[in-house]
Amino acid sequence: MNLAQAGTDAVFTGDHALLVALAVVGEGDAELLTPLVEGLAPAVERTRLGTLSGVEPCKQGWRLNSTHQSALLNRLAEQAPQQFIMLHERALALLINRVAAVDLAAEPLFVAVLDRLATFLVPHDPERFIELLAMVRTVPLTMPAGQQLHRYFDGLALMRADRHSEALTLFDELMASPTLDSRVEGRILNSRAYLYSLLGKVEAAMTDLQRALTLWRTLADPLNEGKALLNLGIMAYELQEYTIAESHLRAAESAFHTAGSVQMVASVQNELGLLYRDQGRWNEALSSLSAAAAQARREGASEALATGLLNIGEVLLLQGRLDEAEATLQEALSIMPTRTYEVDIHLGLGLLHQARGDLPAAQNEYQQALACALAIDRRDILAGIHFRLGEVFRLQGDDSAAFEHFALAAQAVETTRAPIRAEGLKISLLGRWQQIYEAFVLHCLHLGKSELAWQWAERARARAFGELLNRETEAGETAGATDEIATLEEVQSVLPAGSLLLNYFTTGVFDHHTPFWRALDKTNP
Repeated sequence: MNLAQAGTDAVFTGDHALLVALAVVGEGDAELLTPLVEGLAPAVERTRLGTLSGVEPCKQGWRLNSTHQSALLNRLAEQAPQQFIMLHERALALLINRVAAVDLAAEPLFVAVLDRLATFLVPHDPERFIELLAMVRTVPLTMPAGQQLHRYFDGLALMRADRHSEALTLFDELMASPTLDSRVEGRILNSRAYLYSLLGKVEAAMTDLQRALTLWRTLADPLNEGKALLNLGIMAYELQEYTIAESHLRAAESAFHTAGSVQMVASVQNELGLLYRDQGRWNEALSSLSAAAAQARREGASEALATGLLNIGEVLLLQGRLDEAEATLQEALSIMPTRTYEVDIHLGLGLLHQARGDLPAAQNEYQQALACALAIDRRDILAGIHFRLGEVFRLQGDDSAAFEHFALAAQAVETTRAPIRAEGLKISLLGRWQQIYEAFVLHCLHLGKSELAWQWAERARARAFGELLNRETEAGETAGATDEIATLEEVQSVLPAGSLLLNYFTTGVFDHHTPFWRALDKTNP
């Protein structure tokens, strides 16, 4: 990201600059504040500080009451991001000297400024975030909370570099600490849940998010409570539990309004746009997604903007506005700073080419998506990519390659579901990927592989029943073993005498998918 792209910053000067500087540093005297506001306000007079609205005396000199401080920081971040960064960097440089001089009162101020600046830079300027971590690496912190926070940000840097396994290892090590600070714990739970979701570990992700939500509510932290609710909403949406998803997202929106975070409200708008998209509510989807993208553009948040453009492009594609969709997706690809969602952009471009009938171009985009997903170990999307490749090979008459990718898609679904113990999650995931089993079974029938078609139909239909049957007999060493599909003979053997199990397989559309399909224009390729 280039903050210059965010538009012209407001510049706070005079007494207003002094107030925002005090909000940034937390507490300070004239000696600390004068170099902090250099070029923005005259030298700070001690008597002048005490006359400003919201300022109150404290051990370190002066401070703002928490409500006033929070409001000023939110306004500074939204209206003057360059000045937000500059003041935080100045504050860190000044506080580093005090921490190095073993000024114990300065260390918590330093940690708070570091936390705020690093959190801001992650979505806005990832390169500057990495430079910040390098700059503060040798600061002699003595507080465990500060040391743990720095390590958490190291893990976040690994995530930004798509080094997901290394980030997960670091987070696990931190979580094992018996003296882990509760706020650092909450941050880790939220970030680890995101990693779990990328790795296809749905149940583990939801467990971490529920733990994070409980913790942030206990700490009365509406901003981070909202982030946990936002991610729970995203997961519910991914599981096609749309009513639950909207409830979580609306609760997140309310929490972000309470926290005064315009940026995070925009994140909710992005996710609501996806929810509306999957319900066939095109105009509402575009309205929400466009609002989120506009906010990201104002902030200069490149990843949020690229993600918003990706989502807008997908809606345009569903509306049959192919030229607009292509331009939007290409813009998203050109500015996306990480590879995580580059995968989704290639999938969108592949579907666009497929809609135009350019199957080789579609195949190329899908293969790029697959290579990228494998390189960064993004397992949550592998089933969808293999399904798309299977379809495009089938349409080109390459039945062997189509069979291979349909089989890999089905195996990816089953790998994701295997470690999950919650029955509802297993069924939701199976519903999410229903079309994969349908395509594989139909392709087997097309190839004359009737027995194989029957076997996969049985896996799709009887999986939940077979898992339940196995769970009732699990004990001791067999507990937690990978579930196997019960054969017809095994199931029949446990039924009452005279009972008969009938097996059938059907393709179709779930009720909650109906609005989406009805909204598609019949002329849309």
